[in-house]
Amino acid sequence: MALAHTTVADPDGEGIRAVHGLPHGMMTVMDLRDDPRLTAAGVTGREAEVLAAIGRRLRNPEIADLLSIGVRTVESHVAQLRRKLHAPDRATLRDAATASAARAAVPRARTSFVGRDVELAAVAGHLVQHRLVTVVGPAGCGKTRLAHEVAARWQGEVCVASVADRSPAEVPGVVATALGLVPETATSLLGQARVALAERDVLVVLDDAEHVAAEVALSVVGLVGVTSGLRVLTTSRRPLGSDGEFVVRLAPLALPRDDTGAAVLASPAGRLFADRAAAATGGGLVVDDVTAPAIARVCGHVAGLPLGIELAAAAVRPLGLAGVAVALDPGGAAADGGGGRTVGGLPEPLGRDPRHRSLDAALAGSWSLLDAGEQALLARLAVVPDDLAVADLPTMANLAAAPVRDVVRTVGHLVDASLVVARSGPDDVVRVSVSTPVRALVRRSDRPHAEPTVVRSGFARSVLARLVATPRAAWLATTVTVDRDHLAAALTWSAATEPELAADLLVAGAQRFELDPSPVLLDAMGTVVAAQAIPDRWPVPALAWAGVVLTYVDLALAARSVTAARAGADDPDERAMVDWAQGFVAGYRGDEDDALAAATTAERHFAATGDDFMAAHCRFARGLARRDPKGAVDDLEGAVVGFLAAGATRHANSARLVLVRRADEAGRPDPVVVAWLDACRDFAETHDLVHDRAHAMLAEGRLVWSTDPSRSKSLAHEAGAVFRRVGDLRCLRRSLGLLADTTDDHHRAVSLAREAVAIAVVQHDRPGQVAALRRLARVAAGVDEVIAARARGAIDHVNGHTASEDEGAREPDHLALEVRAGRAAGPALLVDHDQA
Repeated sequence: MALAHTTVADPDGEGIRAVHGLPHGMMTVMDLRDDPRLTAAGVTGREAEVLAAIGRRLRNPEIADLLSIGVRTVESHVAQLRRKLHAPDRATLRDAATASAARAAVPRARTSFVGRDVELAAVAGHLVQHRLVTVVGPAGCGKTRLAHEVAARWQGEVCVASVADRSPAEVPGVVATALGLVPETATSLLGQARVALAERDVLVVLDDAEHVAAEVALSVVGLVGVTSGLRVLTTSRRPLGSDGEFVVRLAPLALPRDDTGAAVLASPAGRLFADRAAAATGGGLVVDDVTAPAIARVCGHVAGLPLGIELAAAAVRPLGLAGVAVALDPGGAAADGGGGRTVGGLPEPLGRDPRHRSLDAALAGSWSLLDAGEQALLARLAVVPDDLAVADLPTMANLAAAPVRDVVRTVGHLVDASLVVARSGPDDVVRVSVSTPVRALVRRSDRPHAEPTVVRSGFARSVLARLVATPRAAWLATTVTVDRDHLAAALTWSAATEPELAADLLVAGAQRFELDPSPVLLDAMGTVVAAQAIPDRWPVPALAWAGVVLTYVDLALAARSVTAARAGADDPDERAMVDWAQGFVAGYRGDEDDALAAATTAERHFAATGDDFMAAHCRFARGLARRDPKGAVDDLEGAVVGFLAAGATRHANSARLVLVRRADEAGRPDPVVVAWLDACRDFAETHDLVHDRAHAMLAEGRLVWSTDPSRSKSLAHEAGAVFRRVGDLRCLRRSLGLLADTTDDHHRAVSLAREAVAIAVVQHDRPGQVAALRRLARVAAGVDEVIAARARGAIDHVNGHTASEDEGAREPDHLALEVRAGRAAGPALLVDHDQA
């Protein structure tokens, strides 16, 4: 029988040490007592002692003398062992002892194994099917811990070795030593392995192989080829590239889906943080809805990497949870590196392998393995947004500049090196991303060939090129595929450095996403307009389009944009653009006369110049502005017809959705209104238009609220979730109002109505404030008379009404004061009621 031999990495990092050399020499009782498989089988401590002695090939009398027990007692223990371990003979017991001792020799972690149960089972399963398995992942993702857990649960003999810090020439010797072989040459290694491993089923774990991947591949492939029971599990930041290699990519831990306590504890990343932070603080950290947002931010900042999560959790004790979140903030000073003993804003814990004291230290090794072209491309990708389509990369200016020769191939190398993440979406388009820790590492490196301003300028121009590549006839009828996050970043960057480029991006983006907003894009447009980031005179089309789009979030800022546009309008075309935008903004602000006059003037110009789309847009603005529902229906019907004639099918559907609401107000027969609504819903479903679908749900909710309040409530809730997600505050307020009208919980209705008031305040939407305050006064009556009284007073405040003392006295004495408080402070008092 071949000699059992198990080796492990020395915890002090001094190389490989033998744990089990000769079968008679070094197998200890504790080796077997530490084996959870024996414990699970019901093996007692005394039986473990007997099994260890059997593994040393001792006979029963020798075991009796060694343990100072009777021979018959030994025989009884042997019989129990055979029964519990399903061993038909003594030789099988010896094999079980050897395997148990091998598992016990695997380095035991001092912490619990959290968040990788699925991957653990998967890797073990792949090892059954494949003889060479490589776990690949970025630095700090837990490859070594996972491999050790697999080894600890392996049924047979295990050899564990690390090739970290080993030179290529040392690799064959490391592998040979792990297997208990002492070959003189590579050829003699294969010969010895053929003989020594002939009757052994062995799992060899080789850790940290990325820097000697070729040499490890050469060594293990030869060994696998001359043995039948040898299996090899390697960990590396890139695949070995060997024939027969099965690659398991280990992704970072999944992040919480939201920032609630339940979501944090349901996510692997959140559970790991909670476990390690509890250990660091002696159980002092409780995960609940108060602490969960900070935990979710921390996990996101370190991109779900277990090493980063563990380091952050350990820092909770000296810094506190809030301090850790601040230290890891990518936008803060800590992100650019600290001084002294901090890297990435966190203290470096003592007692760890130097390579694992910080994410920077762990990632630095991967960076050092890249060639000049790979470093250059990674540095460039680190200053532009994520989720770039691989197919688009070669066309992006500055990405393909020297020393990068082939962008796609180089990206592939970076993916293999686990520094760039590639994902294939439902459209089968492969997109790449760079994690926050890798971006931070690049910022603190020399950043070769990564001039951020130049790279971002090229990126912004590529975004504009994709926007303008689609002719107006096409984007009027279809959705635009340009990523809104990319557009927002390009707009923000260029506004500060290339104003003409920013203006073109603003016009193109506003035109194409007028009906399809997103919070990040709306925020970018608002920031650029509010900061007057484009110097001198802004282009009139940019200001006009921005004014229309910003009505989703801030009517005051939208009006400011239109006012600036009017000041710069020099010719009839520009003045017509301003009048059109004025029609929308004035209409939403409740100034019907101004809106109708401006929109009508603009329509005459566009009709005369043959621009059917803009002429229809002006009729749309009039329909939105009219207080008279019947007049609004006439304008909106004309807008629908005009949009269809111009090929603007999405705008026609949007106008039809408003038509449903105004026609219902005008008392149109239900079948007509329902037919229009059905057409709107069908269009949204056919074209997968999430925003339009939410509008249709809200319209239907309004139609059925008196006859089917339960369905109306459900529709309002679902639509409101969409409006909140896309940043449409205007329709979110309307959804909250409908929810307040349909809920049976009066206190909940008050809360919803107050939120609607708050949104209208944020929007600087006076008509919206009045509508929300009226609803609040109604639903709060009988539930919270103070709130109701303040709401009534705030309505007068918004309408500019000054109450006399006599008018205030009509209220009960204790409520008259609240009415006056509302008149004095307005809606803001309702928003801050809890603190008042």
